[in-house]
Amino acid sequence: MEKDSRPLRPLPSLTFDPELLFAAVRAYGIRDWAQAEMLCRQVLLAEPRQADAFHILGLVLTNTGRLSEAISMLREAVVLQPGNAVPLVNLGKAHYDVGQFAEAAECQRRAIGLKENLPEAHFNLSQACRALGQFESAIAAAQRAIELRPGHAEAHCILGDLLREQGRFSTAVAAYEMALDIRPDSADAHIGLAIALADRRQWTRALLHYGHALRLDSSRSEVEHWIGDALIHLGRVEEARAAYARASAGTAANSRYRSPVAKLVRESLAEVIPPDRQSIADYQKRVNAAVEAFAADPGDFGVAGLYTLAAVPSMMLAYYGGDVRPIMERYARAIGPHIPSYPVRPPHGKPKLGIVVTQGHEQVFARCWGGIAERLSRELLDVRIVCSRSGVSVLRPMLSVPADEYLPLPRTIVDAARLLHEQEFDWLHYWEIGTDPMNYYLPFFRTVPGQSGGWGWPVTSGNPQVNAYLSSQQLEPAEGQAHYTEQLVRLRNLPTWYLRPAAPTRSLSRSDFGLEAGQHIYLCTQNLRKYHPDFDPLLANLLRTDPQGVLAIIADAQASITELLLNRLRRTMPDVVHRVRVLPRMERNEYLTLVTTADVVLDTIHYGSGANTVYDTVAVGTPLVTLPSEFHRTRWAAAVNRRLGVEQLIASTPEEYVAKAVEVARDAELRRALCQQILAAGAEIFEHAAVVREHDEYFSQAIALIRDGNTG
Repeated sequence: MEKDSRPLRPLPSLTFDPELLFAAVRAYGIRDWAQAEMLCRQVLLAEPRQADAFHILGLVLTNTGRLSEAISMLREAVVLQPGNAVPLVNLGKAHYDVGQFAEAAECQRRAIGLKENLPEAHFNLSQACRALGQFESAIAAAQRAIELRPGHAEAHCILGDLLREQGRFSTAVAAYEMALDIRPDSADAHIGLAIALADRRQWTRALLHYGHALRLDSSRSEVEHWIGDALIHLGRVEEARAAYARASAGTAANSRYRSPVAKLVRESLAEVIPPDRQSIADYQKRVNAAVEAFAADPGDFGVAGLYTLAAVPSMMLAYYGGDVRPIMERYARAIGPHIPSYPVRPPHGKPKLGIVVTQGHEQVFARCWGGIAERLSRELLDVRIVCSRSGVSVLRPMLSVPADEYLPLPRTIVDAARLLHEQEFDWLHYWEIGTDPMNYYLPFFRTVPGQSGGWGWPVTSGNPQVNAYLSSQQLEPAEGQAHYTEQLVRLRNLPTWYLRPAAPTRSLSRSDFGLEAGQHIYLCTQNLRKYHPDFDPLLANLLRTDPQGVLAIIADAQASITELLLNRLRRTMPDVVHRVRVLPRMERNEYLTLVTTADVVLDTIHYGSGANTVYDTVAVGTPLVTLPSEFHRTRWAAAVNRRLGVEQLIASTPEEYVAKAVEVARDAELRRALCQQILAAGAEIFEHAAVVREHDEYFSQAIALIRDGNTG
């Protein structure tokens, strides 16, 4: 969201032909570059050491895009006026414009040394330090620019960018809002604020500011694309597709938005709450055709453009059910040939392992896998937590990991890949592959000898560059390898180290949640995107079978998503939808209390509960009824129920699922017995040390095999 500062205009020296110099200054002021250049060159022909002429000429050349020549002229001005800070400021800006960031920062620091109270020098220094990855220095420089000139809108804007990249979203929002107070017509500030709001999942507010930015500068085709991103998160898929189309159709559109990859992005958009099974089948057919069309004519793919536009298989494919391996393989085959792999570096030193967790996924990672990351043997492995810069801010309070074990990634995928290769890892383990462009594309670059994914995203990546998928023999069926392109690693233990939640500290009754004591409460705590159309008849039959039953669900963070689901339920189960209760989102302690008050917790089908919700349910002893399929993403609840000795909660048909749930809800004695069994047996599944040792063994052995030349 940076905006280039205007170069500081030098005042002419009055010691040489002031009229000619003043004429050059006037020509510069009205942007008559040709006249200003001609006048400056006339002065320099007569007086080759006229510093102001060099300075003005350097600015003219900067504005006409002749940056190398501009730098030469500005250097002459600096040499001839060593005590003048202004030429240094403008020389530094020219260095910045050609990507010479270290030289740019040095010029600004020299200028500040000569005249500390120049806000433009501090602002330019902030830009250069940001480009160099010196974020604390960049923040300090932006703040100093603001101290010197409180009305410096661009400085407030870059401060917002820097704070956002550090994960300090609230203060970033405040910085952008200050920039807009000063300059309400700043498209950059509106865009920065919108991105910060999007980072906080405030999509409706983000849309508002993207709209303001577009009205101020209709040439910004990328804003239409960001509008599409926001609309997707609100479940407004057709509007999102239209926004993406506008991004590609604008006369000023970046060519990437008109490319085959842009069409693949549009065709990959999926309904967040599909209306029925037919819509899912239609989507799967459409996206397969789109991938085949892209593979046949990929155009100029351009990896540098991944930062602005990247096609990724929709996460909804996993939620839609069935075997996703064919489409994931097809997608990877279409994308893979366009991503250059890095050469393998010879191994040396202690085996080096990177754990990759990308932006927005840190909280669940910390709860489900953070305990393993903390406890991996540092004697066997040199461990790094690889995450975004803002991710460091999120993870550090949650994990007991030394500060020097964090590796912040650059913002762009290409730069992140370069850094990973430079770090000379032996192995990268991705918490998730396929939930965002960063974690989907990085494995294609093959920056390390060995790579693995795992159950953070419980489907195959389809990517032949990924060696292994870490799962458990308790989660996979006998034929499970067929679901993955990676080698399936079946660990003996369930692959999580989960801290047992403390008992809820606040006593709440059902009435506190808007529920009644005499009702049978069937609670489903899952993300509403997991409510497959096939789940509707199970819920309807359950409520029809139990007239005292109430289905409690938790609202999505976006009200529009919740309403989409309710509209579908009104259509598919109109006679019982009045017994669906939508509860507001809540803090963790309140959530655990809610789970305690339920009679039964219901698992979703086709994509069920993960470790997070299953282990929270076990912690309070509430029975969890599940209907697993052959796919990993439906089998966590069943695996845990088997460990607990409550196999009677595992159904094999939809009818059995309903019968088991109703039986538990109606029978208080059975419920108490199940609760006691779950609480007693559950102690052994939390904070399980053996799973850490298994990961130590796996990563050590995998790296040893890679170092010996075995890449299987």
